[in-house]
Amino acid sequence: MSDVQVVGLVPETVSLADIGMDVPHGIVVRVPADKASNSKDLWRAINQHRIFRLMAGPIAVVPAAAPAPVADSRLVEVERENAELRAALALKGQELQAERARMDEVLTLLRGLGVPMAGHIMAVPRVTAAPKPSDVVEIETPTFIPSTIKGDMSDSRVTVEEGGSEGGSVSDARSALRRLRRTE
Repeated sequence: MSDVQVVGLVPETVSLADIGMDVPHGIVVRVPADKASNSKDLWRAINQHRIFRLMAGPIAVVPAAAPAPVADSRLVEVERENAELRAALALKGQELQAERARMDEVLTLLRGLGVPMAGHIMAVPRVTAAPKPSDVVEIETPTFIPSTIKGDMSDSRVTVEEGGSEGGSVSDARSALRRLRRTE
């Protein structure tokens, strides 16, 4: 029997205690033939699909694909554009600082003249254009208009009796209410 190559399938490291080896997730481990033949933990882990036994033979190592080379002219062009954008950004930042300084000067002058600042600005009425009148508005009459919406038989009257309770407690009021309900 030749050496056994296994790889861990579960996220945690599989421990083969009887031979004193560990199989980490995704790492190929070579177990010597003499240890593999006597290890119950190795074969149990393979049967439980916690580790996978690789076939005998050399392991083909696939080299990682190198990133595609970027055309040098495109790289130079992007770097040049990046430098131009950084310069434009710096210029805009300087212009913004100059505008802020001018605004500070204006605010200082306005405060000196006693002009009310934000929070004390009077509301200016909003001017809107008046709606244009339409030429003619036509209203169609409904096809059915009832002559009487309320019938003659709908006369209703409600009688209310007023009364006071003799007792002053809630339980007395409750019993009086129950007596009134029974009489109706």
